[in-house]
Formats: sequence, structure tokens, C-alpha cells
Amino acid sequence: MSAPHRPLPPWLRGLRSIERERRDLVHRLVLRGKYRHGRQFSIGGAAVLKPPTALHFGDRVSIGRGFHVETDASIGDDVLISSYVSFISNDHQFDDPEETVFTQGRTAAAPPIVIEGDTLIGFQTVVLGGVRIGRGAIVGAGSLVTGDLPPYTICYGRPARPQRDRFV
Repeated sequence: MSAPHRPLPPWLRGLRSIERERRDLVHRLVLRGKYRHGRQFSIGGAAVLKPPTALHFGDRVSIGRGFHVETDASIGDDVLISSYVSFISNDHQFDDPEETVFTQGRTAAAPPIVIEGDTLIGFQTVVLGGVRIGRGAIVGAGSLVTGDLPPYTICYGRPARPQRDRFV
């Protein structure tokens, strides 16, 4: 195995490129028009993509292994999403005491998640439906994003909150 600072051998770069193209083709076939991305896009293996209507990625977007999305989302340019990040929408209804959670069904779909450009989302973060993460924001690993996050801030926690400005 090569060290991180050494370039990959050409034959391995070629295999990686073929595997990325294969994954992209599978997503395009399965999602039939619900999935769109720009240039220099890559997504790791074991991704689960189930948007109700649309999943859009900008240019220069890199997503790690195990990305899981079950809501509509729009991701801007120059975004890094670490491994095992989840985008989920509203869940089940549970307000009727006469019915079980199982039989009440799901709530109406939330608005799409919007991730503006120049953003980093850390490992195992969960982002809930309808959230907007501002341009230049950094979201720390393991965060739970339940509300909008302002631009150019470093945010983390459960729930994620702005901790400091990015450029201090």
C-alpha cells in the first residue's frame, strides 16, 4: 500500500477512474433523471441515494464512502462531504394516540437540503431536511444539523451550533 504522500501508480489510477464511472452510471440508471452532477465529481462506494424528486451536485464535489440520502438536496461547488454522512428528511407521524407510529405513516416531505459552496461536512454527520448550510461553513464530525448554519463559520455539536468564525 502506498503512503498518502506518494502518487498512485498509473494502473491503479485507471482502475479507480473506471470504478467511479461505473458507480456514476449505476446512480444515473437507478435514479432516472433525479440525479445530476457537475465536473470533477466523485462519490465513494456503498452510497445509498433515494431522493424523492431531485439530487443535484455542483462542480468539484467529493463525497466519501457510505453517503446516505433520503431527501431532496442541492449541493454547490467545491464541497467536501466525508464518509458516512446522512441527509434525511422528516420521519414518521406520531401525534395520534389512537394509532401506532407504524400505522400513522410518514409526514409530508421537507424542503430540500441546500449546501452552499466551499463547504466541508465531517465524518458521520447527520443533516435533517430543509436545512441550509451557508457558503464556506465547516461542520465538525459527528454533528447533528437540525437548523440553518451561517456562512463562513465552524459549527459542531448535537445539535450543531456555530462555534467560531472560519477566518479568525
